[in-house]
Amino acid sequence: MQTALWNGGFYLWHSGICPHIPAGIDKAKELFSRGVVAAKLRELIPVLCHLLRVPHRQ
Repeated sequence: MQTALWNGGFYLWHSGICPHIPAGIDKAKELFSRGVVAAKLRELIPVLCHLLRVPHRQ
């Protein structure tokens, strides 16, 4: 989980959403704990399966 927080924090900072990496890590923790990341993954899986022409099981 630490790796996901650091990666998420870096990308939130690098994209300008957060002013610095520690703020990005805090925001990543919040997004994971609120289920926002899991919800986005559930949204993207069917799209990626369609694009890759891979059967999607729900």
